[in-house]
Amino acid sequence: MSTHPLPLTASASDLQRKSREILKKVQADETPVLILKNNKTEAVLLSPRLYTEMSEKVEKFEEFLAKEAIQHYSAEKKDKKLKKLNTVEELFET
Repeated sequence: MSTHPLPLTASASDLQRKSREILKKVQADETPVLILKNNKTEAVLLSPRLYTEMSEKVEKFEEFLAKEAIQHYSAEKKDKKLKKLNTVEELFET
């Protein structure tokens, strides 16, 4: 498992004034940069490689959750624990 350094921060004004320098840092070090406006995160800059890596991890995790849900459904179906609902309200009945 790869580890990534803590993100750097830059203000929105810094990004306007020092965009080349900030982008070089993101690309060279693959360090995320949080862009702040009024001390709140407005955006995050990532290297293309880091963005792709994170996107692939999210996709794999979503696939894992979907497979887990299918397995749970199959087990419930096999044990005849599924109940057909006729209304949305039945979802919230205890």
